[in-house]
Amino acid sequence: MNITKIIRHALEDCGWTQKTLAAKCGYRSQSAVANKLSNGNLRLETLLPLLDAMGFDLVIQSRNPKKIKSRWVVTMETQEDNE
Repeated sequence: MNITKIIRHALEDCGWTQKTLAAKCGYRSQSAVANKLSNGNLRLETLLPLLDAMGFDLVIQSRNPKKIKSRWVVTMETQEDNE
């Protein structure tokens, strides 16, 4: 599933509109969210605040967790915080 569809499903799960998400993220209008979703190619710097506002995490894990058990949660920390 592509990220735009995931954001749309997350909005639905939260019972939110794009206008609600825009307000939670500090955007001036719903169109700011709509423009980001219509592009279909969200940058991580755009994606993480949207997910965070809705209470979701971005998780990276293996497709085969029995073989590779590593799992990471991507946060909005700056690069300096991760070093």
